[in-house]
Amino acid sequence: MHLREKRRIINVDFSVLCTDAWTLKGEMFGEKQIRNLLDKCRDTGFDAVTWRTRFAGKAVYRGKTIAPFDGCYDMRLIGMREVMKKIDPLAVAISHAHDIGLKIFSWVDPFDCYIIGADDDFFRINCEYLLRAKNGAILRTPCYNYPEVRARYVDEAREYMQYGVDGISYSLFNTHLWGSRVPYDVEGQYIYGYNEPIVAAYKNKFNIDILKETPDPGRLAHIQGDGVTELFREIHAAVNTANVEVLVTTRMDDHLGGGIYPHAWIYNDWRTWNQQGIVDTIAFDHCMNPMQTLKKIVNEKASMMNKSCRLGIWFCAWHDYATDEYSRAFQNEFLASKEITDIIIHEAGSFVFGKTSSVPQHPASNTTLWDVWRSCRRPVLE
Repeated sequence: MHLREKRRIINVDFSVLCTDAWTLKGEMFGEKQIRNLLDKCRDTGFDAVTWRTRFAGKAVYRGKTIAPFDGCYDMRLIGMREVMKKIDPLAVAISHAHDIGLKIFSWVDPFDCYIIGADDDFFRINCEYLLRAKNGAILRTPCYNYPEVRARYVDEAREYMQYGVDGISYSLFNTHLWGSRVPYDVEGQYIYGYNEPIVAAYKNKFNIDILKETPDPGRLAHIQGDGVTELFREIHAAVNTANVEVLVTTRMDDHLGGGIYPHAWIYNDWRTWNQQGIVDTIAFDHCMNPMQTLKKIVNEKASMMNKSCRLGIWFCAWHDYATDEYSRAFQNEFLASKEITDIIIHEAGSFVFGKTSSVPQHPASNTTLWDVWRSCRRPVLE
């Protein structure tokens, strides 16, 4: 792929926007507010938005694959419930984004399907598809070694295609899983991952029954990682014909996060996703050190076989490193890099409300940060 310009993307967590609007202003984040937000994104210089389409296990759009959000045991979410009664937020966002020249991605968290009052009905009924411990305890997140689980997410991806999204962004470190922990949950390292397909695969590869013997953590992690790799392979095959981009955000660590590590060790096989063309874009980092991660990406680029896979970096706008001084320094490094084509700014809550009630209060939770990114020059890459 011959890249001619950098791409700037902003994460829009619609549930956070609804929570903040209701908590701070006592109003709904409805159609007018959605249009104003997207206008501001365009005027600030963003090229695309990722629109979070799930609140845990419920859809924040009026689809058929995932049950739409209609309430939760949390007063702060009344605003989102009322918005969902009046409009289809995703349809409104896609229509206006395209009208003003913005690309829009649906934002999905593959390890997020359960929070009290907003659990995915599919997994509530079929709890055997959740990650399992030896004693039968479950970690309330899907096991992708089941074809039935992958099929559900492929169906969801096809539904986004029908909505007309430009791409789907899969975040492997965002989750509401913290909201589903209960006192009797089993805690500890590599406790989960004893589901039937994983047990069978381990037995087939190494002739060991992990229900009777202790597995090698690395081998167990790779088998679980195979399920995630197959998920992206199947999704990419389903949406590729419609020219829908598959974007994955992850860390450069060996194991996936998203509230599951260290309880479940799932290998983070992003190199395979890149080399085999399973995804179109990979963006790295989350609340770490973006400058350091950027340098790691540059060093890894030489060993990547698939040169057409775009590489990006995640910048958490409300983290404590995101001072104006650091942001300007990082921006210069980002612009100077030919390897890094995309930057994802997280999140629109601080972008819209300045000081939000839903995220920690860091120095960058104000509008001055956005002046930094607005002044970003857009060089041409040869």
